[in-house]
Amino acid sequence: MKKNKTSTYVLVPVVLGIWGYIGWKIYDGMQGDDAAALPALAAPAAGGTRMVPDTFQLVANYRDPFLGKVEAPRTNISNSNAPKAPQLPKPPAPTASWPSITYGGMIKKKEGPPFALLTVAGSDYLVKAGEKAGDVQVISISRDSIFVAWGKEKRGVRK
Repeated sequence: MKKNKTSTYVLVPVVLGIWGYIGWKIYDGMQGDDAAALPALAAPAAGGTRMVPDTFQLVANYRDPFLGKVEAPRTNISNSNAPKAPQLPKPPAPTASWPSITYGGMIKKKEGPPFALLTVAGSDYLVKAGEKAGDVQVISISRDSIFVAWGKEKRGVRK
């Protein structure tokens, strides 16, 4: 037990000294020294500067990390007599697609036909069967879906 007390009495001042030194270095580093400021750069003379392009060449002759081989550097050789790649035909122009249609629901009075709440391409419409909502013709209206025609195509839209 006496040995542990002696080592404690010796180690506590050593630890306090180390932490004190670290604290002093942090404090001294945060104070800043005005004398060690960087010198100001001299402004270039007007009209006397000339821009020189930065030219360099990358040498990528290092070992491939996956294959373990060293590739020879490629050289770019342009040959105006080389055959050109054949031109692929352009794909046909995309056909017009359906506008976005959202069926909001049905409004039904006791007498008369039901009305449908539609959103076609961002515009809201209140239409009956047989009427148009934008470019879309309403064919029939039911409680959970609606049938519409756009051009010669017909489609059902669910709620």
